[in-house]
This record gives sequence, structure tokens and C-alpha cells, in this order.
Amino acid sequence: MTRSLNRRRFIALAGATTGLTALAGVVPPAALAAPHTGPQGHTDVPARRIGVYHWDRQPGQIGDFAEWINSPVHYAEDFLLRDSWASLAGAERLSYWQDTPWADRMVWAAYPFPDGQGDLAQAAAGTYNTHYAELAANLVQAGMGNAVLRFGHEFNGNWYPWSPLNHPDGVRAGERDFAAAFRQFVTAVRTVHGGHFTFVWNPVPGQSGVDLAACYPGDPYVDLVGIDIYDQDWNVYSPTVPPTAQLREQAWQDLRTDPNWGIDRIQRLAADHGKRLAVPEWGVWQQNAGHGGNDNAYFIRQMYDWLNANDVAWNVYFNVYASDGNHDLYDTYLFPEASAEFQRLWNPSGRLPRPRRVTSGTVHPSGAAGPTAFPPGTVAREAHNGTFTQPAGTRARPYGNPWAKDRMLASLIRSGAPVAPAVSYSGVPAAASLMLRYQTPVNGDIYLSLYIDGTKAVAHVELPAADRTLPTEYAMVTVPVDIPAGATVTVQIDPDDDRTVSAGIWEYVNLDTVGFCPRRF
Repeated sequence: MTRSLNRRRFIALAGATTGLTALAGVVPPAALAAPHTGPQGHTDVPARRIGVYHWDRQPGQIGDFAEWINSPVHYAEDFLLRDSWASLAGAERLSYWQDTPWADRMVWAAYPFPDGQGDLAQAAAGTYNTHYAELAANLVQAGMGNAVLRFGHEFNGNWYPWSPLNHPDGVRAGERDFAAAFRQFVTAVRTVHGGHFTFVWNPVPGQSGVDLAACYPGDPYVDLVGIDIYDQDWNVYSPTVPPTAQLREQAWQDLRTDPNWGIDRIQRLAADHGKRLAVPEWGVWQQNAGHGGNDNAYFIRQMYDWLNANDVAWNVYFNVYASDGNHDLYDTYLFPEASAEFQRLWNPSGRLPRPRRVTSGTVHPSGAAGPTAFPPGTVAREAHNGTFTQPAGTRARPYGNPWAKDRMLASLIRSGAPVAPAVSYSGVPAAASLMLRYQTPVNGDIYLSLYIDGTKAVAHVELPAADRTLPTEYAMVTVPVDIPAGATVTVQIDPDDDRTVSAGIWEYVNLDTVGFCPRRF
């Protein structure tokens, strides 16, 4: 089984390198329940020792995930940036988690060197040890002295520069240097007073060409053996054949028994060294290249059983819509069966979150405070019931969300869209204002345009962003505009609406409800 190149390129897209104390004073909202050992029936089931990754710098989303499964979340995961040594020491990342309930339950991906600014041989020689110690000191200072560190994760794939497969002197030299670099990292980090770190040696299954045994740094340097596990298989799944039950069973067996280090073989390697397993990343996969199992409840069930059978120390679900595919189990439109199976196994109470209240409102174009509820006489429509400009399942489509009023949003994503993403509502009632209840973005304010019967009526409607450290927020924007009875109203992200810091990388709008109000604001 092979993987595509640039497997995780999205992780380095956002953020600049700022100081550690940029947001040191952030106080987590009450909705963030602190992680704890959990009630009987949760921690005694290994699979339920679960953590989550839900985008970078978003501690509020960890509490949201705990609410979604109605159970404790034991770890929060994030990734250091890879663009400079300052970033590898924690800049523009640690401060977002400092002073939150998750500060002492962090799983961090740490790297041998920044992209284009080092090599594995120098890491193996100890050249970068002062940088590694700086990261450790910053972690201790930020209250994360017991963090889990995944140094050079997924090293046996070909998509990261620290892979032995990318070593200029060949794979064998790369294997030796990776093992030595891991030892240097652990040695340097352990010199920092106040640190009680856990070190995870973290390959991926199904990769040929790298001998994992030769990359192993030695038992004194490894606390846990990590495996990142996704439902993808480039030999079984095909972009031309939809996944069937038989193909999904075959892909799972390949994942376990692949002679190129399937997960069972990695488990045996860990056992031979007396090490427990962890799963720092796992997820279903609707893969852009067509080699994922998509809405695969079978994979969810098999993972649950495998985690329990192997007494895995903890696992982290990768709950995001990434640039190379979707793993987001909130999205019950794309993953109805997998999401339901996950809920059945990880949330046996069956309790789901209540819809979120609107916390802020603005009036366009003044930006003045606006209503947070629909006034009497407003006709409201669920946004996801509109007509989308692109085929269902692409960049403009319904998107599941546990906190939406109908547990479904209308999602418009600008990035990669062949045409401007839009959703239309026909035969609408007469109105003097259009009101949009939306999920607030976190990467900066979002803009969109409104069309009435095909003519642009309002340009650059601003949807203010939320503090990315907070839980999922909903807001409302009210747009004064005359809408005749029976008209078709279209909400669209035009090319000139790409005005946020993301520069169109993840320019998206998630609409919950559209209101047609007879009152003009």
C-alpha cells in the first residue's frame, strides 16, 4: 500500500512565526471541560482513551468533540509549523494552548529541521540539539512539560524531508541517521529541567523501501510506538470503482497483514521491545485521488476492536477536512454510516449536542450590532435545502454539523472550485432584509456576494470571524436589500470576495439558516 506525495502539506499552510507569549493570556471558556480519567466504562475500554485533532490552534474544538461524544477527550493534538527554527521551537502554536484545560494533555508533532533549512545527517550529528532543547524549555514554560512528542512522524513515507527515502546518501544511510537523530532529540529534550515528556516513535503502515527495525533508536529513547492509520489503499480502492463491502474488508486485511509493515507487524515489533502502542492519527478517508474507503462504518468498527484487542494506550481521531481528503465525522452528509457507527461505539449514551445559539450579530455594510434572532414575520429556510452550483459532494454542498439547527449546513468552499461556489433559493417571499445565520470562520473575516434573479445586488458582505480558541460559534449578518416575491436569491463567493488572510486557501462559508425579513435594518 502506498501513499500520495505531500500527504500532509496542509499543516504548514497557515500562520506566521510570532512569539510564544502572543496569546498567553487567553482564558478558556466554561464550555471546555477539562480532560480527566473519565467514568467507569470509558477508561477501561482502550478505544475510548481518545484524543482529537480538529485543526491547529483550536482548543475550543476539543471541548466540542467531547460534547459530541458525550465523553471525556483525553488528548488534544497539534502540529508545530515547519517554516523556521522559531516555529519548530513552538512559535505561533504553543501560546494558543497555554492556560487551557488541554495544556497538560498535548500531543505535538516535532520535526528534525525546518523545511529547506537542514538535513537528517546534521540532526544525527547533534547539530540541532540546542533547537530541540529550546522547544522543550518553551513547552515547560507554557505548562506543557508532560507533552507527548512525535519526533519525525511518518518517517518511513516519502512525503516528508526527514524520510530515509529522501536521504542524499541513500536509504540505508537515512535509516541510520533517522535513528541517531531521534536519540539526539530525546537526549537534548531530557536536559531541560521540569520536563516529563513522552516520546513516540511514529511510523506509518504499508510503506516499502524502509526497514523500520533499522530506524529504531533503541528502547531507552522510546516510550510508545505510534501508528498513523487511515482507511486508504492504493492497491484495493480505485477512483473508477466505488468502495464495496468486499473491497473494504480486503483493504482492512491489507492494512493489518501488509508485508511492508502492516499494523500487526508494527505491533509485534513494539511488543518485542516491550513498548505499548499509541495511534496518534486515524480516520476514515474520502481521498481526493480516489483511493479511500469513503463512508466506511466497517473500518470504524474494526478500528474500535483492534484498539481494544491491542490495549492501545490512547488514540487520536483526525477530525478534519484536509487538503488531500476528508476525515470529518461531523459531516453526516458525506459520512452518514461511519459517523453513526462512531457515535454508537464512542457515545453509547446516544446524547447529541443541542443547536448553538447565535452569539453575535452585525448589519451590513455598517458593521453595527445587529439582531441575533429572526424578528417576527421572518420566513426562515434551512440553508442546506437550497440548490448548489456544483454537483453534490464537491465544493458547494450540504455539510453535516452537530450544532446546526437541522444538523446540516450549506458549505461553500472557494479553494479548488472550478466555478464560484453558490447556493440558491427560489420562490422566496418578499423581504426588505436578508438574514444569514452562519458558523463563524476562524482564519479571518469571510466575504460573499448576494444575487437576485441572477443580478448582483450586494457585494462583499462581511461575515466577521471568531476567536479560533473558542468553541464552535454561530453568528448572524443582516443585509438590507429589496427582494421581490417569487425571486431567486443566490449566495455566492466570487473571486473578488477572496479577501482574508487565507488568500483563498480555505475560503469557505458555512450557512445554517437563511431568513427573509419584512423589516429593513
